[in-house]
Amino acid sequence: MWVLLEQRAEILSCNVILFDSDFPVSTFNSLKGFNDLIEDAEWLLERTSTKINGFIIRPIRNGDGEGLWIGEYIANKITREEKIYDENARKIRKIIEEYDAEGEEDIKNKIGIDLLREELKSKIVQDFRYFWCPEKREILKCPNIETIRNKVRGETKKSDGTIRDFEIAGIINDVNKNNPCPHTNMYCPLRDPNEFNRVINYERMVRKYHNDKIKLI
Repeated sequence: MWVLLEQRAEILSCNVILFDSDFPVSTFNSLKGFNDLIEDAEWLLERTSTKINGFIIRPIRNGDGEGLWIGEYIANKITREEKIYDENARKIRKIIEEYDAEGEEDIKNKIGIDLLREELKSKIVQDFRYFWCPEKREILKCPNIETIRNKVRGETKKSDGTIRDFEIAGIINDVNKNNPCPHTNMYCPLRDPNEFNRVINYERMVRKYHNDKIKLI
């Protein structure tokens, strides 16, 4: 569904996706609001409890063609906005437009933060960070986990398959220092303030998703 915004010669989609730094992705497919991009977004934010800061994506059409409006928010206020009309934006717009309420989980699977970062020339999207690393992301998308695993395996091969916890902690610290995480703003399980917790978190991650068995001594 689309809403005509005559004074700006824009047509606004009623389908909206909200990415928040501390909550799961939210989708809306019947937004009508005030027919103004910022006012509509802030109206929605005031009525959405699961949000702290992040961004909203909404398909638009106007004289520049079909594209996306992206609005960054803190609490209930839009702090930055962008309009993108290139080919990649049109592809994302089409995916958003084609979903309905019954396809909510499908749209969440199709449009993730990694796809948006890869496809969209948006500073708002590139600047987005999670407060707490989501569980699936910390394992499957962690930029450092494979490097740490390889170094740990290399050390265990030098001995009888065992490794001291402080050795793992040292490997984690070295890798993290040289490769800052682009996804998380505040808490990462491999950057826990407590060194022992970092080792425990690492062991949990690789046991659960990689079936690694580590003998700590």
